[in-house]
Amino acid sequence: MHKQTKAAVDVPHGLPRREAQAGAAVDGGVTPSSGEQSGQQAQAARGTPSPSGQQQQPHQAQEATSSGSGQSPAQGQPAGGQATPQPQQQQQGGEQQVQQRHSLPLAEGSADPVDDGPDYTDDGRTGLWVERGHRASGDLAVDYEDDVAAAAAAAAAAASTAAGTAAAAAGETATAAGAGSQRPQRTAAEAAGPSGATAAAAGGTGGDAGGAGAGAAVALAGDEDGGPTDYRDTGDEVLEGAVAGGGGGGGDDDYERDEGQAAATEGSAKEAGGAAAEAAAKAVVAAKAAAAAELAGGAAALDATAAADAADPWVNTTRGCGALSAELLSRWAVNGTVLLTLTNSVMFHNFGDTWLHHVRKAGITYWVLAVADNHTAHLVHSRGAHQCFLVQENEIDNTNATFKWGSRSWQLTTWQKVLVVRHVHQLGFNVINSDIDVVWLRNPLHHFLVKYPEPDYWVSMDPITTRNPLGDDGPEAGITVHHYMNTGVYFLRQTPGGRALIDKWYSIRREMQGRGYHDQDGLYQYLSKHPEVINFTSRLSTVLDGATRLAQLPASLFQNGYSHCINQLHKLHGFQPFEVHFVWVWGGNTGKISRMREQRYYIDPPPYYEEPLLVSYDVLPIQDPEGFNDWNDTEAMVMTHLTALDSQLTDTWHGFALAALLNRTVILPKMKCYCIQNWFENPQCRLPGEPHTRFPLSPACPADFIFNMDDLSRLTVHGRRLGWREFSFLDNERTPEEVKNRPLVVTAKAGAAGAFLEGSTLTIPAGLTSDQLSQILLPYVRPAAGAPPPRRVHFTNPRLAFGGWTDPRAAEEYDAAVLHLGVRWCCRPEKVAKAAGKELHHQLQVRRTQQLQLPAATAGAGSAAAAAATR
Repeated sequence: MHKQTKAAVDVPHGLPRREAQAGAAVDGGVTPSSGEQSGQQAQAARGTPSPSGQQQQPHQAQEATSSGSGQSPAQGQPAGGQATPQPQQQQQGGEQQVQQRHSLPLAEGSADPVDDGPDYTDDGRTGLWVERGHRASGDLAVDYEDDVAAAAAAAAAAASTAAGTAAAAAGETATAAGAGSQRPQRTAAEAAGPSGATAAAAGGTGGDAGGAGAGAAVALAGDEDGGPTDYRDTGDEVLEGAVAGGGGGGGDDDYERDEGQAAATEGSAKEAGGAAAEAAAKAVVAAKAAAAAELAGGAAALDATAAADAADPWVNTTRGCGALSAELLSRWAVNGTVLLTLTNSVMFHNFGDTWLHHVRKAGITYWVLAVADNHTAHLVHSRGAHQCFLVQENEIDNTNATFKWGSRSWQLTTWQKVLVVRHVHQLGFNVINSDIDVVWLRNPLHHFLVKYPEPDYWVSMDPITTRNPLGDDGPEAGITVHHYMNTGVYFLRQTPGGRALIDKWYSIRREMQGRGYHDQDGLYQYLSKHPEVINFTSRLSTVLDGATRLAQLPASLFQNGYSHCINQLHKLHGFQPFEVHFVWVWGGNTGKISRMREQRYYIDPPPYYEEPLLVSYDVLPIQDPEGFNDWNDTEAMVMTHLTALDSQLTDTWHGFALAALLNRTVILPKMKCYCIQNWFENPQCRLPGEPHTRFPLSPACPADFIFNMDDLSRLTVHGRRLGWREFSFLDNERTPEEVKNRPLVVTAKAGAAGAFLEGSTLTIPAGLTSDQLSQILLPYVRPAAGAPPPRRVHFTNPRLAFGGWTDPRAAEEYDAAVLHLGVRWCCRPEKVAKAAGKELHHQLQVRRTQQLQLPAATAGAGSAAAAAATR
């Protein structure tokens, strides 16, 4: 059953469940590694308290991103010890129970993680404007930057093709009406006859509706994703707010009123009867959107969906996502299976385009969105996602709440997933549940239905390593319900055992909600308090009095932010993963999006890559200490890590200052780190008992290990927001070649008499202050009229290039803005900290000068090499 082509790897499976987070002590139970935990792991299980006394977790105190089930790893990991026996060493077959002043003036699935083109179709429609540049519906594709009037005319033309000459006249009428003209309305009415006159009157009403909807169009103008509402991610929570506008005032309410008026207009037209009236109604919708967008201040503000949907009968008649039914799901299911995600507008805004892009690229055609409300339905339709239904038996108190981990709305949303999955399962379908912060890389259908058909329920246990032998893609060895699960990804089979599991989960929801548990906490609490029977040969745990066979998804194929990006477990096993769930990431949604961008998975709109003027900079090279990965001196390893980051953050102080001075977006460099960022102790700079992480992390240290992601995204210098791009930006195929390969390279040189340009390399004197530097760089970064500025300016030695701010007040403001951008690094083991006379934590700081120096001599085999790292 399990392919075993190489020798087994003797590694622990993960971390034990933390009792404090469970809310109650975990029952003992017999696990395959019972009694083998080391003292380090036991301390890891207790966690390290934050200054407030709360347990620190990488993504617990954050907004819920994908129905909330992305469980913090602090809430428990699979148990394991340093010397866990392999399955073949165990009893085979046996059973056990996220301008200002001081700056220049502004003038089976592909392995390729990203793809520019619309390389998929969905029921005859191009389902996703992949780069947010196009939205296609039926035969009508609308360029997002096309003129609004042209888009509306295209919609009217599409309608008139079906309805004939009279419909075209009515469409002209409605378009004129939407622009506020009355005379063409009468002319068109005369040309179209009696029914055309009625349609023209309806067109006038549509024009009024367009005027009333100006506020909603203003909201569209303020939202780059083209949806009706503008969002901003503050890191701790995602705020949803209307953009103020004229006419209707903007926001959700105006959008709903617009929809009502448009519906009334269409109704009036249909009373006239015939194809002309129907065409007029559809043209009214397009005209309304065009007029509103013009009032909002420009064609680019129009949501392309408005025109496209006007010419798409299916979209125009359903006006959103339909009610759940077996017939509806059967349109999309493959082999009786659907890939299901529950989303609201906040979650979809952050991750929807990325989720859709990757499921389609992976060849997964059987995806379905369960949307929380009509507002979300509009948003998903604006992304070309028509495979959706409205949730029923909705128990969420606020479907568009500003979700934060642990809040009541977040908790109820996690339980709503259980209800939605149960409804779909009751209709006779297998369900692959997926949170929306999951990136799908391969189609898992064959894995679940053909290769491993036995488990009723497959679930991730949030592992960071695996016990499976190399090459083994079967269920995780050492399965037990006492390993804490992550319900962000699971498979529920259409069997009595699957039904028993989802029914029990549904039935305990009230009790578990009352005790403060979200969905996966609740299921864990129940299963871990009841007997299980483990078969070590099949690697299945039988639960619920023998009704359900439970298996753990293999960590090498179903991954998280740690196993995919940090220790890269899939590479060790030679596998292409099925999916990556972006948990085990710091900084809330900002951190998750950053980590996805670093991996080149996140789908940003073209302007993200094409529009900004950029600054990049080098950091001083850090020599890798010889044999570092084999050191066992934790303090020497920690000091290597902190000293390396201190040096690179000094370069960052200068690099960010140069970007602020030039009014440009900064590209983060590829920095090195030699310890992970955690919320409890890191013996030998790794998670306790985890042997696979290799330093320095490759291809670079993730930004959320170095920076407070919320503060970085809000960074304002001298009154201007300093934008940033991820370290892999120049590796991304979407980034223009001019940006990648044709920068202006600036090198500061001591003793240089002035600026000297040779080819694309500019040499400047070293140590210039901000005013001097602005004066000397201005001719090159803002060339004479008619010549474009260089898209990217790269500084090879930022410490020499920037000699400080001329104005002392500007210097103080800058230091205050950047000093605490760094994370509070965590943590030395307590025994190591006491022995070294150090704190458990260390606050990383962005400063002008380095503060940390390695001791000349310290105890431990790695000390000499550690000291050599910074010479």
